[in-house]
Amino acid sequence: GESMGGSIVLRAAAEQVHSMDGIISAVPSAQVARPLMISLKVALHALDGFDTPFNVGDTIAPMVTNRKELISAWEIDPKAKTRMSPRELMKYGL
Repeated sequence: GESMGGSIVLRAAAEQVHSMDGIISAVPSAQVARPLMISLKVALHALDGFDTPFNVGDTIAPMVTNRKELISAWEIDPKAKTRMSPRELMKYGL
């Protein structure tokens, strides 16, 4: 897994220890993101409710690339999860 995929594969490996022989995790996103800024943003959105999704893509995408065409493609990709609730993000972070 790379970037967010790197963090996801680490989480999957932790939960499914016996179903994998090994993992490759390149630049897990939680390691390169600005944790304090993201934590504050999540906390502010939690005031609207822990289960209310908000757009995290506008925060994460500029950390990954400055190419507008890639950011635009990611925003319309139906497989990209750009809206998450504070509860989902806290689970992801843990």
